[in-house]
Parts: sequence; C-alpha cells; structure tokens
Amino acid sequence: MNSVIGICDSNAVYMKKLAESFMHKSDIPLQIMTFSDGSQLIEYLKEHSLDILIADGVFLQEYFNQGQHVDTGKDTSRQMEVIKQHTRYILELSDEKGGMEKSGDFGFRISRYQSSVELFTLIRQLLAGNRIPENREKKNLKAGSNCRTFLGVQEMYGVQKQYEAQDGYIITVYSPVNRCGKTSLAVILTEILNQREPSLMVCMDHYSAVFSGEDQNLAELIYHLSGENNLRTKETVFRDFTEYENYIKIWEGLSYIAASKTVADLVQISSDQMCRLVDMLKHRSRYRYIIMDLSEGMENIHKILEQSDCIFMPVLDDCISRCKIEMFDQHMQSVMESEKWKRLSARIHRIQLPPAFETGDIENYYRELAWSDQAKAAEELLEKYYI
Repeated sequence: MNSVIGICDSNAVYMKKLAESFMHKSDIPLQIMTFSDGSQLIEYLKEHSLDILIADGVFLQEYFNQGQHVDTGKDTSRQMEVIKQHTRYILELSDEKGGMEKSGDFGFRISRYQSSVELFTLIRQLLAGNRIPENREKKNLKAGSNCRTFLGVQEMYGVQKQYEAQDGYIITVYSPVNRCGKTSLAVILTEILNQREPSLMVCMDHYSAVFSGEDQNLAELIYHLSGENNLRTKETVFRDFTEYENYIKIWEGLSYIAASKTVADLVQISSDQMCRLVDMLKHRSRYRYIIMDLSEGMENIHKILEQSDCIFMPVLDDCISRCKIEMFDQHMQSVMESEKWKRLSARIHRIQLPPAFETGDIENYYRELAWSDQAKAAEELLEKYYI
C-alpha cells in the first residue's frame, strides 16, 4: 500500500521540485499530492487521509489560526481539526535556518532549506514509526576530552560526529579551471553545513553573481582589519570577530562575506592579510564551518590553501582543463617545499561535478541548487570525507 505525502505551499516551483525529488529518491511506494491553497487540502481530506503533510509555516499560522479566517469568514479552527484527524504527521516548513524541533503532539518544524536527502530520510523515519528525538546538545562525557557531540538532525539518522569545540573548520573550494561549478559547490556546502552549525561563505571570486556589489565587502573588511591590526606586519592584535559582524550579509538564509566590487580591489589583498582573516574566523568567530570560494586573483595562493582543513577542486575532463591542472601542480611544486606540497596535496580532493542546470535567472539558480544534482554530489562529498 502506498504511503501518501501531501505538500501544501503557495510556491508552485518549490512544490514541483520537492515532489520530483521525493519520487526520484524513493525506494518505497509513495503517492505525492500537491495543494496550492488550504481549500484544496480540506476538500481532499474530506474523503482521503495523508500519512505526512509538508506545509508552509506561514500558511499554517495564517490560514488555520483559531477563529474566523479574515478573508472567507470560515471557521478555520474546525478546518485545522480536519487536518489533524486525517494526517499522521505534519512537517511545518520554516524560512529560518537550523535543524528540526518538535511542534505539537505529532508535528515537527523544519527549515525549508534543509537538503532533500535529509528531509526524505526524516520522512522514512516517520513512515517506519521510529521515534524522532528533539534537537539538543550533549557534552561528550569522555574524560579529558576537548570535543563536543551535537545531536539533533544527525541523531535522527543514527550518526553522531565530534567536533573540536574551539576551532572552526576551513573548507576551500578552488580550481584553476573555469566554469567547473566552484561557486555552486561553495554555496551548497554552506547551506548543507549550516543545518548542523553556523556556517559562513567567504566570497573571493572575481565576479560572484548575487554575492557581490555590497559596500561592506571582503576588501572593505580587510582594509578595516589592516588599520586596526597591522595585518601587513606581524603585529596582529587578535579580537573576536563579533566586532565585525556587520560585514556578514544574508541571502536566502545563507551567511556570506560579499566579494570585492572590482578585480583591482581583490588583487590588492595580500595573502598575509587573507590568512590572518581566515585565522580570526577559525579561532575567534562563532562559525563552525568557513567555506572559502577561492579565486585565482589572490597572490601566493598556496599560503591560503595551507590553512585549509579540506580543499575541493572541481575539474573538467578535457585537454585544456587537464593542462591547467598540470600547470597548477608544477607551480605549487616550484613555490613550496617538497614536504609541504606533499601534505597540502593530500588535502586536495579533485572532483567532477554534475553540469549546471538552466533556469530563469541567477537568483533562481541559487535558490534551486538545494534540489539539484549538485546538492546530491555535495552531500556525498561530505559523507565520503567524513565532514
């Protein structure tokens, strides 16, 4: 017998992507029903039932609030009872980033930016009748340990990971090859990792689409830090990054430091300045994951790469791309000591990403990334390299 999942959201594109993603991933019999408004949902539930309803949180709060609906005058409290009586579980979609939390006796509030893989895994857990724990943080009880264990969304899937409490984790996405999916990977990695703990993307590309054009950008931040901390010298005064939080921008829930406005601004940033900013983010900020979208425009790029805990290098399988990679290797060997290059190259993971998909404009492209083949590839990378 098929399990029936209902999706109720005013965003038709989102509903279509979500439904297609579930059908593509499903290895269990599913029936997906979509509803663009509350009246369609109520009419369906008068004769049928749902195992799981995935509904926009604003829709639930505004359309099914207690009392009379302001537009129709209908008794919406009765309609809400119809939903509860004919639905096993309700997943309320929130526009806020984060994990999952309990909402009522049989409902859960989750971020709509949660990856489709994580969302579908939750659905499998609910359909199987497994108990789903609420988000919480537990300290690692091992004596003398300097780590902490976070349970929540990860615990749902039977996975517990330990992270050092005091340091951020630096992931750099870099490639000497153009149009290989570098920025797309940086964006989706930031979105996925932000489901676990606060994550930040540092945009260091020449032209970074929706992540550039801000007055408070990477170059301005470096200039500010240089004046206060003498970043061109060794006389760095470490401060908490919280003093510079106004340089953090938010787009669709994604936190980022905007790219420099011009290439000229970018090339004037020295590798020492950039390394010390990364050092501050790693040791003195609230961000657990720092994802750097690294550009060719930086000087002494190997110094920045050396600060990275993990480096993803998207590549393409054509003769020109292979030649560029070979030239990169030769350059690194010429500017670095043999042992240093050996240690660095072990952290460089050369990968081929699925091709970019077509969409109406660049903002919609980044919005739809979470449901794309690139997102699936990014999740597989994090699992493969134990991040």
